[in-house]
Order: sequence, then C-alpha cells, then structure tokens
Amino acid sequence: MMRINCRLQWHTILFSASLLLVLLACDFSDNETDNGCLPDVDTENIDVQVQIVRTDSTLFACRSKEEVARWLEQYPDFAERYFLRSRWPSDSLLVEELYRLIDTPSLDSVYQEVQAAYGDMQWLKKEFEEAFKRVKYHFPGFTPPVIYTFFTGYGSGATVTRTPDLMVSGDMAVIGMEFFMGPGYRFQPPYPLYIARRYHRGSIVPFVLQMLAPRFIDEDPEDKSMLADMIFYGKAFYFVKNMLPCLPDSTLFGYTEKQVLTLQANEQAIWRHYIDKNVLYETSHLVKKDYVDPAPFCYPIGKECPGEVGRWTGYLIVRRYHERHPELSLKQVLAEKDAKKILRESKYKGNYYTTD
Repeated sequence: MMRINCRLQWHTILFSASLLLVLLACDFSDNETDNGCLPDVDTENIDVQVQIVRTDSTLFACRSKEEVARWLEQYPDFAERYFLRSRWPSDSLLVEELYRLIDTPSLDSVYQEVQAAYGDMQWLKKEFEEAFKRVKYHFPGFTPPVIYTFFTGYGSGATVTRTPDLMVSGDMAVIGMEFFMGPGYRFQPPYPLYIARRYHRGSIVPFVLQMLAPRFIDEDPEDKSMLADMIFYGKAFYFVKNMLPCLPDSTLFGYTEKQVLTLQANEQAIWRHYIDKNVLYETSHLVKKDYVDPAPFCYPIGKECPGEVGRWTGYLIVRRYHERHPELSLKQVLAEKDAKKILRESKYKGNYYTTD
C-alpha cells in the first residue's frame, strides 16, 4: 500500500505555499469542516425495521465446545458468509477456533470492555433505522440488511479472527465491534494510522452505507478512465451524504478536520494539477491508484494532500451536477453512466468552494 514519489513538481510547491496560508489563517473547529447539511426528505410515513443479531453475546455465553457447535448451527448463513464455513476442513476445526476465542481469559475481559462501551445497541439501531428510511425513500424496493455483531479478537492469534472488520453481503451486514471503539481505545485496529483513525462508533453506519452504495450506482463498464473512477466513488460518497444529510466531511471521507480544510482551500490547485498532468482520462492503474486508492497522502501532489483526493473531487463534481440539475432524483443522478457528461454539465473546474 505504501508508495513513494520523490519528484517535487511546481504544483507541489504551490500547494504547500497555499497550505501554509491556510494553517496560519484557520481555526480548525467542527463547524468549519462541516460544509453544511444536504436537504433532508420526509420519512415520517416510511416504516423500516432494523434487526440487530448479537452473535457476539450468544457465542460468549457458550461454556463448552458442544455449545459452540450448536451456536454454529443456529446461524448457518452467518457462519458460511462470515467464516466461510464450507472452506474449513471440518466443523470441528472451526468450533475449536471459536472456542479458543471465548476461552481465553484476556480476550474475555476485552470483550466485556467492548460490551460495556456499546451498551444495549439501541442507539445504533436508531441510527440505522433513520438512514435506511432515507434509502427506502429514494429506492422503495430496498430491504434493510440484518445487522450482525461479532467480536473478532483481532491480534489473538486464532485463525477465525482473520474475519473482516466489516462485511456487507446480500441481506446481511456484520460489524466487528472492537474495530470501532475509537481513538481512545487501548487496542487500536491493526491498520496504518491514516486508516485506523477512521474507525469509531460514528463511522459504523456510514461504512455500511458505503458498502451498500454500489447496488444503486450505474457506470459505463467500458470507461476505464480515472474520471470514471472519480465519479463512481463520488456517487458513493454522495449516496452516503444523502442518507446522513448532516454527516461531517471528516467522517464522510475519513479525513482529519485539518485535512478537510486544506483540501477546500487548495481545491483549485488540485484541479490545475489534474489538468496540467492530463490525468483525468488516464487509464493506467499505476497512475490512477495514486489519486483514488487509500494512501497516507497523494504522492504526485505532495505530503500535504491527503490520499484518495480523486474520490473527494469526484464527490464535488457529482454534488455540483445534482445542484445544477435539481429536477433529477438521486436515483437518476446515480444512474447516469456518462462520467464525461456529469463533469461537463456540472461545470466543475475546481470551483465548488469559490464563486463561479
């Protein structure tokens, strides 16, 4: 994941100089990094029932391998999709690993700590219900996934703990609870800091929505350009923002507040970089990854520019496109396959935060 580009171009110097002015002039407060709520929709008459299945608590209630085996039979779909049960040589080996997870005293104490932090989960159920009501408003055929919670015990050494931090598959979403304990938790997720800081309780629902977003997005499979990638990710972020209209940009994009301010202040310099380097229609993955893939910073631009900046720009283009076409529904915006058309009709030129 780590890639290094040691060439310092003129646009990097320009970006750094303008960044210095931003750092001197700005007070990094919550209000400044939230660029406003999107208009909300009326979901009062929309009924959505969210089911949270506590597979973590039922597993930790087991006292023997026999009880774990019965637990495994109780959740066959969960076991297959999350543990890939059918790929194990035998159920007994999977049961052995699960029992090791709950029979380790140090892990049990950590699990109890996580349980106390999450409480009865009613707050999470309410957050999902509010977001899923908006999804159903825009997409009436939507059926909410069943939410499963699990304690993976990452770092314990058990094979089963290689399960994902978050999974959305069909009608199921699984949350690895300890991954989302937040920056104050003594056991941080085993990721680089720029990734790990994105994991906190407030990011659970946005993460699930991001993984649901592709179901509602159309794209041209023949268009392999960086612009197409930017628009795809931009649509995904715009989908999430519409389902959580007041979600701060820092949580939406996984940036720090300082990074959001830096991007906003240097928006035009970033756009000039895309144009000068002629990368919008680049199709080489080796080029595109530096702008749209996760990274500590955008190497071609400079260390002050956060990674995945192309996704952020794509979001601004999609948002501006919808603002210029208020007659379109969100469903119609996400269904537009022509990335060039979206850019052209958005009239975006690095000017979302400046006057046209």
